[in-house]
Amino acid sequence: MNFDGVVESVGQARVTGWACFDPQGIRVFPKLELRFHSRGRFAPTATPPRHDGLTGFVFQLPEEFQDLPWPEFLADFHGVFAEYETPEGIQRWNVPLFKSVMSGIDPNNKTGLLADRLNQYKMAPRPNGRIAVLTTVYNEPLMLPLWAKFYSKEFGAENLFVIDHESTTGVDFPLPEAVNIYRVPRDEGDSYLNLRMVSLIQRFLLETYDSVIYVDSDEFLCADPEVLAGRSLRQFLLELPDPIGMATGYNLHHNVVSEEAYDLDRPLLAQRRIIIRETMMDKPAVSRVPLNWCPGFHYAREGGTRVNGLYLLHLRWFDLNQALQKGSKYRDSKWSLNEISQGLAPYNRDEAEKIVDKFRGWSTMADRLGAADFDPQAQMTVVPSWMRSAIWI
Repeated sequence: MNFDGVVESVGQARVTGWACFDPQGIRVFPKLELRFHSRGRFAPTATPPRHDGLTGFVFQLPEEFQDLPWPEFLADFHGVFAEYETPEGIQRWNVPLFKSVMSGIDPNNKTGLLADRLNQYKMAPRPNGRIAVLTTVYNEPLMLPLWAKFYSKEFGAENLFVIDHESTTGVDFPLPEAVNIYRVPRDEGDSYLNLRMVSLIQRFLLETYDSVIYVDSDEFLCADPEVLAGRSLRQFLLELPDPIGMATGYNLHHNVVSEEAYDLDRPLLAQRRIIIRETMMDKPAVSRVPLNWCPGFHYAREGGTRVNGLYLLHLRWFDLNQALQKGSKYRDSKWSLNEISQGLAPYNRDEAEKIVDKFRGWSTMADRLGAADFDPQAQMTVVPSWMRSAIWI
């Protein structure tokens, strides 16, 4: 078969994936189109390179698409089409969607909810309902204790659930005793295996919890005091009108020119000033319904609604030394063939020199920012004072 590819994520902001044609043992990138039944056709806005000669694609959709009801968007979505001209003529294909991690489950069943059934699934949270917080880790002796400290204060340690992929360092995490830890074997890194485990456990938790938050161990949810209006974060999330809540995502960055290395003995946000807006971190983080995520947990098949005033702070790049250590961990890890062939999260395996160059580039931009206040319209801005208070770890 000469054609290969997959649509990895479908959302109202963007559609992403990869595709290639291999006519004579050399992979080439075909011409691509994103098609809707009534809203026309679109060309890729970017074609980022992947591993093994693959080329990715990104279709950035017009802003008006985000105002469409999710079932209406799905009904109009036709697909991504590829074509390549050979001596025998033009060959065309429909790039397949990624397989739902729970495909084949009865859509009328609560634990097998599909996107087109969302409007039929209503579950009002109880006034004093419970929220579970779920994460996955592999050798995170620094981040997991910070994660547990923050979320146990907000939701109670007994409501925190950690899937530990057979960590080999920091096995005895200094966590509150009540935190629930599932230790599972790890043969190799595999995003789709991770998706399946998280989806199954999320469904299990929804049988007894009103909502489930899924975030990585370096991701922290917080809300502007103005939208909290005196409520706790837990109560605010329980009262969300929509079943799937998406936060506004930012990366916290280390300015290596003017900021010291992270000091464990000082509060984190007392040491860092710069955040950068990252739409990929606008994740469906809190849900009252079962979700089918795509790799990276950046999108779910069921969509989601952005929650005004809810933010997600991502700490992947908060400290150069920590970023270098994590990069080394990922480069030394064994990864599944599927992970490498699809080029999933290639930045995790960046060489040290590339990581350092990234930090230098961000720091140069940060120095130009000068004295400033938090600006929600800016790509790069400063940590607002209320966020420093909310994430005091």
